[in-house]
Amino acid sequence: MVMGPQLAAFLPLWVEGIGYGFFLCIYCVALYFIFSESLPRAARGKGRNNPMFLISTLMFMISTTHLTLSAWRLFKDYADKNNNSVLPVGRWDNILLTSLYVTQEILGSGAAIYRCWVLWDKSWKIVSFLLILFIPETVLGYLLPASFVHADWNKAIFDPRTPHFITAFYSLTVVLNITSTTLLAARLWTTHRRSCPYSVTNSILMPFMRILVESAALQLLAEAVLLGLFLVQSDAQYVFFTLVVPVVGITFTAITVRTKLVSLFNKKANQSNLLTVSTNLPSNQIQTIGSSPTRQLDVMSMTATHQDLEMGDIDADINSWQSSNKETTTVTTVTQ
Repeated sequence: MVMGPQLAAFLPLWVEGIGYGFFLCIYCVALYFIFSESLPRAARGKGRNNPMFLISTLMFMISTTHLTLSAWRLFKDYADKNNNSVLPVGRWDNILLTSLYVTQEILGSGAAIYRCWVLWDKSWKIVSFLLILFIPETVLGYLLPASFVHADWNKAIFDPRTPHFITAFYSLTVVLNITSTTLLAARLWTTHRRSCPYSVTNSILMPFMRILVESAALQLLAEAVLLGLFLVQSDAQYVFFTLVVPVVGITFTAITVRTKLVSLFNKKANQSNLLTVSTNLPSNQIQTIGSSPTRQLDVMSMTATHQDLEMGDIDADINSWQSSNKETTTVTTVTQ
């Protein structure tokens, strides 16, 4: 597929602008959870000191810079009547755009590895395979813009002199996405199965697993389509190349926002269930062994404090949820 010069210039920027608009909305919601005074402090979490919030902010800055630079290049080339080159890969602005894209992908992969590491009790054995994929992904990623310096401007990235590790980088990104999502989902599923016998409230692990899979599927789809279009040497890949930058940020921040919402709603639902149980308690006068009248004491459930999701740190909610279902107290009666 070969796109005309005007379509090749306007369509990627238009699609990236739509993706950036969604990213902006989701990021603003995340900021609301962090800084809103109407929410309890536990719901706001660690705020600006949270690493997940810092990564999300960095992704938003990269996406903003990428969109701004793309728009500047479009208007500059449109105003320059003597510029006949389309998508000149050797120019400094295209090299910078590619570097921003690579950085965004690496941040997304690194954040996924961090989540796996935390969720699997900080086990390096579990994430060792992910690290093996992450190291060459980082090296090959930053070799991409360096290889464009000597590429043929007219042939763009399809120049035979361009190293074949472009395909390797795209492939590593897709494989790492699939592997990290599988490990996260497997951890949530196994934890859910083990904690079911101790559960006294609704499980939040299965909603978390669905959120991870659904959000990761969006990024995986964009990356897989980008890889396929590159392999068939289609110009349509430039559209997905620019779209992936906001999509990575959308995926990361959407997981944070959606898990926060599930955590808050689940907390309210559990409080409602506990209130319902308390209203159905028997009267104060009960019979015990020996038929001695006794008075039942009001007992407060000694459960762990539910820590709301800290901007993507799913392990905090899972550990808190497990402990809250395992810690119970014995109702004690006192003879009058």
